[in-house]
Amino acid sequence: MVTWDAGSLNRSTMTLPATTFTPSGHYATISLLTVSGAWAKETFTCHVVHTPSSADKEVNKTFGVCSRNFTPPTVKILQSSCDDDGHFPPTIQLLCLISGYTPGAINVTWLENGQVMKVNSPTPPATQEGELASTQSEFTLAQKHWLSDRTYTCQVTYQGTTYNDSTKKCADSNPRGVSAYLSRPSPFDLFISKSPTITCLVVDLAPSKETVNLTWSRASGKPVPHIPATEKKQQRNGTLTVTSILPVVTQDWIEGETYQCRVTHPHLPRALVRSMTKTSGPRAAPEVYVFATPEKLESRDKRTLACLIQNFMPEDISVQWLHSDVQLPDARHSVTQPRKTKGSGFFVFSRLEVTKAEWEQKDEFICRAVHEAASPSWIVQQAVSVNPGK
Repeated sequence: MVTWDAGSLNRSTMTLPATTFTPSGHYATISLLTVSGAWAKETFTCHVVHTPSSADKEVNKTFGVCSRNFTPPTVKILQSSCDDDGHFPPTIQLLCLISGYTPGAINVTWLENGQVMKVNSPTPPATQEGELASTQSEFTLAQKHWLSDRTYTCQVTYQGTTYNDSTKKCADSNPRGVSAYLSRPSPFDLFISKSPTITCLVVDLAPSKETVNLTWSRASGKPVPHIPATEKKQQRNGTLTVTSILPVVTQDWIEGETYQCRVTHPHLPRALVRSMTKTSGPRAAPEVYVFATPEKLESRDKRTLACLIQNFMPEDISVQWLHSDVQLPDARHSVTQPRKTKGSGFFVFSRLEVTKAEWEQKDEFICRAVHEAASPSWIVQQAVSVNPGK
């Protein structure tokens, strides 16, 4: 009896009838194994059992596939270019060139941050030049995905081996030391006051009689709905700082609109372009906890309140303090920058000093967090108060 071990591969076997050799009287047979899949990396075992034999009633032979002479493909990704003004088009086209391989079946898969993506355009049939073949695969994505710093990979499977190339948007460079930054609208401005703005800040510009221009645009091609306010300021070190504040529509931001700030100046070898959209990824509402320091650790005329806000995603958050339902000025308290927890969320601390007179009014002090994942009102808050009689 002849059996085969081909691992997890799909297989079929055929064993021919035994034939006799004369004059010895011994018999011989042939067993054929046909497999499909990533066979190039597999080993195969042939099990032979012959009960009448006086010795070696069971024989196992394991072997790998004989090497074949083939040329693997070269995989290279090309991307569509910007226009003359340095803007990315509304859609980005990636072209995966697969060239210089021995003709044979290939499988092309596109990945976004390691996740398989659906491709609408099939891979065309290979073209052959001499003994080698080549083909290509196209993948189109929205501009906002390209600008969000995701990695795209063209993965080619050939003769049981994977070949790939990856690409992503290059990091923006700063000509001549000039830097430009964009800041997102705060959750409070987005959801509570309904007056969100995006700020474009340009620093370290050299003083010049020439005019520096900051222009705003939207990836969707729609016009910017408001006129931005722009301010120029001379710094103590002699450089110029330019700030442009663009009011935006809350719904446009929530729906994922991408905004671009473009900086041009005759002294810059090329335009500075910065883009911003809402943070992608999972959402989680914040947890809020408020603590008052023990009275014995404080001076007689003040108390310190601490607020821990944790496990929220994304990191954009607004923190406020209220006394008797009246919002306190931001200058009254301090807030740390969001920090990553050991898990996937973020946390911040906020500190508020109150006078003994305020504390002993028995009114509540409230620590309030405004965050997009907090439903239904975008607010999570916690209160603390004191009973002077205790």
